[in-house]
Amino acid sequence: MTTAKIIYRAEDSEVEFTWGGGAYVEVLNLASGEAFDVINVWDDVEDMSNLEVETRDHAENYRRPFRTILETFEAICQRYLDDEGF
Repeated sequence: MTTAKIIYRAEDSEVEFTWGGGAYVEVLNLASGEAFDVINVWDDVEDMSNLEVETRDHAENYRRPFRTILETFEAICQRYLDDEGF
């Protein structure tokens, strides 16, 4: 089985974020290669990820849904870095 993943690497830290379309974004320490945290991106009411909800909400007026997913993913990662003091 093949899976697609979106990866975001923070340039000025040792942190990498990976999302494979599920409920969580995995947070990795690049130096050790170990996952040390996860970010819950699941919307229980919508029964889909926040990234998919955001994309769906923009779909009628926007022709590039993958860009919306990437921008939303980046915003989630940046918010995590800011909140955790990286």
